[in-house]
Amino acid sequence: MAKNPRPDAAGAGAPGFEEQMSRLEALLAELEGGKLPLEAGVERYQEGVALLRSLNESLGSAERRVEELTASLRRGWRSSSARATAATATMPEFARWLAAARPGIDADLRASLAASSLAAAPPRLREAVEQAALAPGKRLRPALCRLACAAEGGDPRRAAPAAAALECIHAYSLVHDDLPCMDDDALRRGEPTLHVRYGEALAVLAGDALQCLAFELLAAQEDAALARDQARILAAAAGPRGMAGGQALDMLAEGAAPRPAAVRAIHEAKTGALLGAAFACGARAAGADPRRWAEFGAAVGRLYQATDDLLDATRSSAELGKTAGKDRAAGKATLVAALGLDGARAAARAEAEAARAALAALAPGARYDELAGLPRYLEERAR
Repeated sequence: MAKNPRPDAAGAGAPGFEEQMSRLEALLAELEGGKLPLEAGVERYQEGVALLRSLNESLGSAERRVEELTASLRRGWRSSSARATAATATMPEFARWLAAARPGIDADLRASLAASSLAAAPPRLREAVEQAALAPGKRLRPALCRLACAAEGGDPRRAAPAAAALECIHAYSLVHDDLPCMDDDALRRGEPTLHVRYGEALAVLAGDALQCLAFELLAAQEDAALARDQARILAAAAGPRGMAGGQALDMLAEGAAPRPAAVRAIHEAKTGALLGAAFACGARAAGADPRRWAEFGAAVGRLYQATDDLLDATRSSAELGKTAGKDRAAGKATLVAALGLDGARAAARAEAEAARAALAALAPGARYDELAGLPRYLEERAR
């Protein structure tokens, strides 16, 4: 099956989409700094306008390619069985929606951090925090927060503070997870990890700052009840019964013969809790009951970590953007260690089916196609 087209796939000699985004972010930082001479400022502004035009053209081209691929797939689906059509008809929808949503998520995250207390931080700490939070990534958690809000009939902009807070918590967890005292990794998203670049002490502080910033962003909302409820959701997901507790279980299980039930508990806490919180915070932003999303969020979280276990065992470091094979080398309790590759693949398929069933029971009023494509996206993700 053809891979989803990337916005930077056109023109081998031209700067890629991510390179252009990085340059645009650098230009914004220079302009926001207010230290440029007038002539240089005008030049940076003009370059930024040209980059925005190029990026918009790239996104438009990618969208057209996705539409062509979708049309081609639909022609093939007509000759397939109804069951196969139902299973694959929405496959491109989530990836397409995520690609379109990501630039706005990145812009909101950058603006939220710029308006926060981070602006008054020591420059080196601020740089480390921005490197951790704004490095290129999938932005899955803030995207799911916005998607749940829209699915419940809300305005996704109302979910923006929680979306940014979720990404801050996620970024902090990666920084601390990579530390020598934890997973001791030197590579993240294809770049040196934060402690390699800035030193262990500053990486710890950057992670601490990101965790605090998450709750600062929530507390800045005018709706005090919304801020309170989302803070409770996020604290529970990131704390001792959620992500932090799951990380503890993961570390304590190293070297022991893994049992599937123990692996499931690790997955639900370490990864699933924060993904579930993304749906819950988004639903709450729309004024809906967050508990409606619990079963779907839990299944999506387990599926995500199941595929992560498989990726670590089957892909190279270049493909992953992080060190491959670390789980086995460290004696981690993973699905692959507990069930073998075939068993882990079967478990991932079962979680995908569980997610589809939970979504059918949830029956959101909008954005059903995007949500229905999420399990397939996670099953087939390349990162």
